[in-house]
Amino acid sequence: PYNAVGDGSANDHLAIETAVAAAISQGKALYFPEGNYKTTSRIVANGALSIVGDGEYKSFIRCFGSTGGLQANTGAGAQFHMENICFRSDAANNGIAIEAIGGYSPSNNISNFKLRNVRVDASPSCGFDTGIILRDVFKGTADCITLLGGDSKDRWLTDGLILIGKCVENRLNGIMVLGASSGITITTTIEAIEGTHISSAIF
Repeated sequence: PYNAVGDGSANDHLAIETAVAAAISQGKALYFPEGNYKTTSRIVANGALSIVGDGEYKSFIRCFGSTGGLQANTGAGAQFHMENICFRSDAANNGIAIEAIGGYSPSNNISNFKLRNVRVDASPSCGFDTGIILRDVFKGTADCITLLGGDSKDRWLTDGLILIGKCVENRLNGIMVLGASSGITITTTIEAIEGTHISSAIF
């Protein structure tokens, strides 16, 4: 109903942003069937959102702008879920692929995020500066995440995964980062990531 084409040529940015707003307001999941969805600037989601694709090698959001892929501003108590999808950069120095901004609160025991089978990829001579940023997220999970910034020669990713702010009681498992100058970066204190576990990480 939102007229996204998904052929890799037509600009689907407006259709995607309209669908994101509708999914948030209606409390429904946003589904990306197999295809290549072209965007020309960062997608911004303000509220709880669930994004589901047909697979990380089937559903591609192709980012042709220079402002990154997706910024999810969930806030306290809201949830951000994403699975079975790939964000692919088609522009050099393309900012942040995925940024999840939560609203940490000690009284809030709701997961801020859940990422599963998510892939961040670079096309030839193009790439994101940063794969994923998790900021102020609480009791979230990330499983089977692949962050590709190129090869050993062309390292388009400066950072694969960054934790910022208060990020407590999170579970990060099966993180693979290739072609990045830094795999996982923590820009906060040890106390601020209390209870966060990272396992099965490959750099």
